[in-house]
Amino acid sequence: MKKLLVVKFVDKNGMPFDPAKKEVTDWSNDPAATTFFPKLHMWTPYYPMQFTDSTIVQQIPYVNLSFPYFDLNSSYPASGGARFDSRISNVSTNNILHTAIYVTLYTSGTYYITVHLNAIEHK
Repeated sequence: MKKLLVVKFVDKNGMPFDPAKKEVTDWSNDPAATTFFPKLHMWTPYYPMQFTDSTIVQQIPYVNLSFPYFDLNSSYPASGGARFDSRISNVSTNNILHTAIYVTLYTSGTYYITVHLNAIEHK
């Protein structure tokens, strides 16, 4: 058994942002800031992240417990879910968007999360 988390970001027209082209990245690449802006991969460093032209895929170890398995720090308790922050670029406003997502996974399987950015248009 395994758990997979598949995350997709789409604009107001349903056009996906491309993680493989770095249109969706971690909010911070600075190790000092990672506890403030956690990365999805921080929660499951055991498996590599996969980037497609429309999704981020992260395998999560299956240990028959709900995910996340631990607290990152007291600011982001596991009872509220695993938080991960993303940077969305290549938008029509030329701004960079900061998103924060909390997830809790209770059983094995594949979880699909599509984030609809209803006020944003892809370039």
